[in-house]
Amino acid sequence: MTLLRVFVVASLAAAVSQVAGERSPTIVLDPGTKYQTITGWEAMSHGGQMMPNRQLVQPTLLDRAANDLGINRVRLEIRSGSEHMRDTTAEWQAGLLTNLQLQQVWYTTVNDNDDADVIDWNGFHFTELDLKIDQLVNPLRALLEARGEELFVNLTYVSFTPNNDLHRKAEEYAEFVLATYLHIQQKYGWVPDTWEVMLEPDNVKNWTGERVGRSIVAAAKRLQAAGFAPRFIAPSTANIRRALTFIDELMSVRGARQHVSELSYHRYGAFTDEHLRMIAEKGRRFGVATAMLEHIGSGYEHLHHDLTVAQVSAWEQFVLAPQRPGPGDNGAQLYMLDDRDPENPRVVMARRTKFLRQYFKFIRHGAVRIGATSADPAFDPVAFVHPDGGTVVVVKAEGGGAFTVGGLPGATYGVKYTTSAEYDVDLPDIPLASGAALAAAIPAKGVLTIYRR
Repeated sequence: MTLLRVFVVASLAAAVSQVAGERSPTIVLDPGTKYQTITGWEAMSHGGQMMPNRQLVQPTLLDRAANDLGINRVRLEIRSGSEHMRDTTAEWQAGLLTNLQLQQVWYTTVNDNDDADVIDWNGFHFTELDLKIDQLVNPLRALLEARGEELFVNLTYVSFTPNNDLHRKAEEYAEFVLATYLHIQQKYGWVPDTWEVMLEPDNVKNWTGERVGRSIVAAAKRLQAAGFAPRFIAPSTANIRRALTFIDELMSVRGARQHVSELSYHRYGAFTDEHLRMIAEKGRRFGVATAMLEHIGSGYEHLHHDLTVAQVSAWEQFVLAPQRPGPGDNGAQLYMLDDRDPENPRVVMARRTKFLRQYFKFIRHGAVRIGATSADPAFDPVAFVHPDGGTVVVVKAEGGGAFTVGGLPGATYGVKYTTSAEYDVDLPDIPLASGAALAAAIPAKGVLTIYRR
């Protein structure tokens, strides 16, 4: 420990000693008040796929994601152009298409045949999907299984084109979904946990909440007939305000509501806290979890806000890492890739990720958010109880200072904080008697996490 760190820890200890004598805790937990249950922390399945030396970075990237950061959900995208008589990804791999030419046909569909009830496998190509599963999803599944956890796979349909009339037909869309499920089951022996109906439908012509709902009904019917038990995520609009309209429209479609497991939104566009509260209210009204599943540039402040106001059960910034090095630390990736030395490429944690880790690593699948109030607005808490009874409190601090937490069960607690100047600082463990208040302190603005050892 450096002399500076010794001084900081000693100063914090003095501040804690001073505040510990307060009559009432700054933060009070209320285990009797329960909110959402966490399903996980999601990242899009990008990470070095287009690097010639990807085998030198992907194992490190995935190990850090699973065992250090705490990622346990993945967004696995399937493009509409997977239904086509050409395997365009294989053509790109063979050098027959440039990157630009591939991107121009990503979403172009060609019908496998004229009968939506009969799959012609010559008209479906899953090369791109399989690359993501082989390189990223399956290794991540294995790492989580070694920890005694499961990877939540959210298979997401993407079709950013105004000319895809084929999958706007509910029965053709349902055939595409079924073909994808059957392919994954037959090749890999598992199926996705959820199907995200359409990525940002408000950015694609002729997609409405009603169309999303009809697509859910048709796809659920085909999947159930094949022996699957589907769960759907929707509407995943780019704009939160549009999500409110889409939710009402899709949930009004007869037969759709029973298959929806998450009401999702992206954090783009102008909105207010009232819009977030309305998202939470729709979740309560329909008995469905809420989820924020993309916002490039979001950090811990947005995460904390989404947890407490929209009451989300899942959250995603964007990609795990770029497909190739670049474009810098812009909030689109949890990790950056540095291959300036091609023989020794590095995986670098993005600056926002250091703060997100204070939540992701310690709040795990199945944790239930409980009541937590603060007498000091400078210390904003969010608290969770895990199925085994372990309690986690994450405090978003607007500045340095000391505080106490009341309502924690008796146990030994670890205390960790991150600020702009210091990352992953461990304070001494605190053995806490039942009924006692825990005293903690942070030297500057940042995030402090209290967790049962």
